[in-house]
Amino acid sequence: IWGSASDDVWAVGDKGTIIHWDGSEWRKISASITTPITDVWGVSQSEVYLIGYDNISIGTSAVFKFNGFAWEQISTIGIFNYGGETIWKTPAGKLFAGGKTLLEFTGNIYQEVYTDGRSRYIIEIGGSNTNNIFTAGTFGEITHFNGLSWQDIDNFEVPDGRYRVLYSVWCTENKVFIVGVDENRAIIITGIKDNL
Repeated sequence: IWGSASDDVWAVGDKGTIIHWDGSEWRKISASITTPITDVWGVSQSEVYLIGYDNISIGTSAVFKFNGFAWEQISTIGIFNYGGETIWKTPAGKLFAGGKTLLEFTGNIYQEVYTDGRSRYIIEIGGSNTNNIFTAGTFGEITHFNGLSWQDIDNFEVPDGRYRVLYSVWCTENKVFIVGVDENRAIIITGIKDNL
């Protein structure tokens, strides 16, 4: 779910489901998508992005953009190998997509972003600006970008075979909040940027 204001909220889900809140009611939006949509993010009422599976059987994903009037597919991502999970755009205009790997969308090309030490699947990417971006994912893996380099934060990682999945990231310039599941309980991880 993502929104720009109390009268502009988007929610997405299974079988291409897109619904929009206009301040008085939820309406289902048709965008000719029939596969699962895994994330939505925007920067304004006329610039919203979503990512979903393009072809589940071969593991490709598609990125769509809302231009204020309609949704249009802007790319297919085949190099994800098993699908894209999350999308996020910085206020400065950099668009990122995450899944098996982390990609930055520049022009019409996705470039893989290398993070030393990162090896797990990315479930969520989020940040406050270009110099403060977090990823969170399977086995408790967290990475952080400070504007110059990506850092693997391994304090919360668990070994293969243990169930820990981090599902959501939200942060300000100074604090980060990450939520997920560890075995059979919910977990909340908080941090202060000065410690990263």
